[in-house]
Formats: sequence, structure tokens, C-alpha cells
Amino acid sequence: AETGLPVTISDITEPAAVAMVAGGLVEIDHPEGLNIRSVTCLPLMVGGSTVGSLTVGWTFAHGDFDTADLATLTSVAERAAIALANARIHSQDHETAEALRSGLVPRRFPEVAGLQFAARYKPFAQVGHLGGDFYDVIDVRDGAVALVGDIEGKGIPAAAAVGLARHTLRATIHLNTLAQVVVDQLNRAMLNEEPQRMCTLAYLNLSRKCGSWQLETTLAGHPPPFLIRADGRVETLGEAGLPTGLFPLVHAVATNTELCRGDTVLAYTDGFSFRDSTPPETLEPMLAGASAESLDALLDRLLGSLEKAGGSARDDIALLAIRCE
Repeated sequence: AETGLPVTISDITEPAAVAMVAGGLVEIDHPEGLNIRSVTCLPLMVGGSTVGSLTVGWTFAHGDFDTADLATLTSVAERAAIALANARIHSQDHETAEALRSGLVPRRFPEVAGLQFAARYKPFAQVGHLGGDFYDVIDVRDGAVALVGDIEGKGIPAAAAVGLARHTLRATIHLNTLAQVVVDQLNRAMLNEEPQRMCTLAYLNLSRKCGSWQLETTLAGHPPPFLIRADGRVETLGEAGLPTGLFPLVHAVATNTELCRGDTVLAYTDGFSFRDSTPPETLEPMLAGASAESLDALLDRLLGSLEKAGGSARDDIALLAIRCE
């Protein structure tokens, strides 16, 4: 490992030498029982650096290492070195992905009396399971704010931008829940990104007033959420608006809806699409009878239906459901 050169030791007979060699091969109480005759140790080299070593011992039945043995072991060592280096790189990428993934979605939902929450997140990216979709729920005075967003791009760069967007939104909402203020701050953050990234957002502000829930919906370039009434009727929420990250100013248009006991709000990203249709047309036919399902059962059924129907895998998918108890 220090010199980067292979070493071969033959005609091993001393018990101390056998113990030393065996210690590099296998843990055993009586190493002399291995009956080792010769051993070779080869460095695992990648780019001129030693990342480990490969130790192989022959018993007396085999004899000493010959030229063919050493050539084979050298080839094995070269492949092992590459495999070990790749494993270390993969481990580092996994740690990076785990750190970034925590910025995509909340670890748990806040407890808000009178509201239930459930969500599903399915990234398109296979490496690190990272994408540009995100959701969040933030408890505020007299209610909660729910967010579903979609940032341009995929993989680690998009996930890093998601972290920026979520933290910007959280910091702003804790100070001011006014939709225009929230959209302005997100727009400024996206415009200051390098490179600039478009971000769509469905901003759902739920507040309890006079014994009922009031929902204020603001869309910044995002598909309209669905409202599934307790009696089964299905409506869409919000008015179309411009996405953030493209223009200096984005005007936030808020619409208000009164929610009743048993009503369900479903927000989603545009990754929930089929070959011949995109949201909201993709989802609406699947929502009949959804008010009778639990939120988890509803979201699992939606994702299952998409997979069975051969839904597109062109983008990430985020689903967030809210129900008034």
C-alpha cells in the first residue's frame, strides 16, 4: 500500500510469518492451520493512488505463484481497484443525494386541528432519486399553508434549486402569508439563481374563520388543484398565473373557496400525465368516489392507475392531498 508495488513471499514456514499473512486473509484463532505456503499482495491503484490492497495465499497443495497466476491476479486487482473507487464515488453521491432529498419534501406534516394531510413523491431521476418537484405544509396562526411546486430541470441541480425555493417560501410565510409577498420573494430567488430557473407554484392558504375553513388558492404557472366535495362533486381551483423565475414582476391572483366537512383538496405536478393527455384532464376521471377513500388510499390508487395505464415517465410526480375533518 505504501510503495504501490506487488510483493510475493514464498516458502512460508515460520509460524509468526504464517500468522502475519493469515491476519491479512481471514480472522482465525490458529492461523497455522491454514497451511499457507506462499502469499502475494498487490496494490489497488487508481489514477496513481493506492486505494487498498489485494492479498491472496496459496496452500502447500498448490505450491508457489507462477507468472500466469500473477498476471491473473494483477488483472483482478486492476478491476477491484476500479470497483472500489466507483463504490466510494457512489457512496459520496448517495450522501449528497440524501442531503439534498431532505430539501425536497418535509419529513413529517405539522399537526393542524381539523385538517388531514397525505402526499406522494415519485422522482423521474434514477440516480439519487432527486427531482425538481416539491411540496410542503407549514402551520401558521389559525391554519396552515400548503405548497406544491415544480422547478425546471431534473437531478441534483434541480434538487439544489428546490432547497432554495422551499427555504425561501418557508422564511417568507413565517413572516407574511400574503400571496403576492410570497410569490414576489420566490420570483426574486429564482431570478437570482445561476442559471435562472422557472418555478411553478400552487399556493394554498387555509384559515379557519367563523367555524369553517376558508381556502385561498394562488397559481403561479401551476396546474389547477382539484376540490373533491364530500358529496362527490369535483371542481378545479384557482386562476392561471405566470410562473416565477422568468419575469421581473409576477402578479398573484388569489381566489377564495369555503370548505366543508369531508371536502378534499388535491394538488399535483404536471408529471402525472399519459401519452395522450396531461393534467388536469389526466386526473379528473379518476376522482369519482374519492371522497369515500382515505387520503393514503386515494394517492396510492392514483399512482397505481398511472403505472397500469402506461403513464409517461418524462417528469417527476408530486401529489398532496388535504381533507377537512
